[in-house]
Amino acid sequence: MPSLHPKLFHSMTAAAVIADKFPHLAVPELVHAVSVHTAGAEEMNICDRILYLADYIEDTRTFEDCVRLREYFDDGIAASSSAEERLKVLSRTMLLSFDMTIKDLIES
Repeated sequence: MPSLHPKLFHSMTAAAVIADKFPHLAVPELVHAVSVHTAGAEEMNICDRILYLADYIEDTRTFEDCVRLREYFDDGIAASSSAEERLKVLSRTMLLSFDMTIKDLIES
């Protein structure tokens, strides 16, 4: 059963709103990415991963883990010289974000 916690619930409601209010954007890949952008999912595709991480590290977020993760990602991308390396940076950053989130949930 999906969580009704506001931090997670908005991804489900946003995915439903896309189809209702923005049907021209309701392509399955986008709706799925929006629906998993807060908690992730098994076997996330590149669109899912990019939206998940973009939401997590967007510039207006200033909590310590976010700032650290954003710097980690930015430094990794800056040091990458190929698409393959950038995908590895994306994957490593996501794993770090999951670790940070799990640690935060345990502590709270």
